Amino acid sequence: MREGTRSVKRISGLAGQVGIGAPDESLTSASGVVAIAELVGRLAITTALDDAIGPIKQRDRGLSAGQLLVSLAQTQMLGGDFLTCLDRRRDDIAAEALSAVPTPPSTTAAGLADRFGPAQLAGVEEGIGELTCRAMALLPAKRRTGLRTGTATIDLDGTDVECYGSHKDGIAYNYKGQRAGRPHVATWAEAGLAVAADLLAGDEDPRPGAGGLIERSVATIRAAGVSARPRVRGDVGYFAKEIAWAAVTNECDFSLGVTRNKAAWRAAASISADEWTPAIGMKGAQVAVAAYTPAGWPPDTACVVRRVRIRAGDISTDPRARNGAPSRKTSSPWRWTAWSMRCTGTRSSPPTSTCPPLPKPPHWRRGTACAPISRTAFATPNTGRRCATYPQAAGPSTPCGCGAPCSRSTCPPGCRN
Repeated sequence: MREGTRSVKRISGLAGQVGIGAPDESLTSASGVVAIAELVGRLAITTALDDAIGPIKQRDRGLSAGQLLVSLAQTQMLGGDFLTCLDRRRDDIAAEALSAVPTPPSTTAAGLADRFGPAQLAGVEEGIGELTCRAMALLPAKRRTGLRTGTATIDLDGTDVECYGSHKDGIAYNYKGQRAGRPHVATWAEAGLAVAADLLAGDEDPRPGAGGLIERSVATIRAAGVSARPRVRGDVGYFAKEIAWAAVTNECDFSLGVTRNKAAWRAAASISADEWTPAIGMKGAQVAVAAYTPAGWPPDTACVVRRVRIRAGDISTDPRARNGAPSRKTSSPWRWTAWSMRCTGTRSSPPTSTCPPLPKPPHWRRGTACAPISRTAFATPNTGRRCATYPQAAGPSTPCGCGAPCSRSTCPPGCRN
């Protein structure tokens, strides 16, 4: 502190004007709450969430469900990682005065969070769908038109969030040995918005629930005014015929990473030299279509292979670095490596099905949201015969395609879902 005082004295004109003491309560380092408050006010975020979620308490006092969610999100945006960070935010008097919603104590927030059941969690997603529509309406005309008429990509992805405490619900050890939860999110890539999400345990496979995410995501972006045919995109972890069929059934194209199995490598190795085409926007890369179609996938599925040319001296000598890539001896100082494969599919019209059209999803209470309610929390194992045109799913999960909307009264005899 003495060194800081000497530094101040060396600055001309500041000597005697700077004092060191208790911080001024009228100042805050979290001035970004002003921007958050403006966003909350313009979109009426708390009202939209409250309408979709409904009341979570018998008495109308304290924070509502929407206010709780906004306060938690605001704390995270300001760097908070734990519920105890709420208490630190409350100590910032200036930031609290600028905030759109009051920050609850950590113990109060934990108690209110316990009141969120499956119906309330589905309402959160429904409210986010309504907010997506409101945000689209406020965009400049050029940006709004581009999003509605241009390419609409639904990006599927999951990530592990490490947690602490052995009594947390829905948490399990993942493959890294971490106690974690696994948010499974579908993002509208061009808009940068999450349009559907599920929370899984760290050891749960996200593939069985991907069909539900696709269905709900399509409903949200359609309600936002998107007229283009959506495209579902996923990495190798989503290499499953059920996900491809779910995309086609929901009138989407798809592009899914291919597991590098022996059949795929054989097809890649059989591509002739004149079939390779330079990749657009990627120097040294070439693409081609391989004669490989996974069994049970939608008709007209194509496997697109990409290879990148790298100097031989830059390639690892470890034989595992090739990861099964076809080996071709050559005297050239360049080698084709960094291979990637994706299965893609497009359809001009949805496939025929014996299932009835998807009914309009119900809304929770008096919500006006655009997005349908998530049915993941209510999914039950399917042991009955599926509709005739739907492929068999792997595992006892609710199938994609006709899925939960089908009922015994409208499906063919014996169709459980």
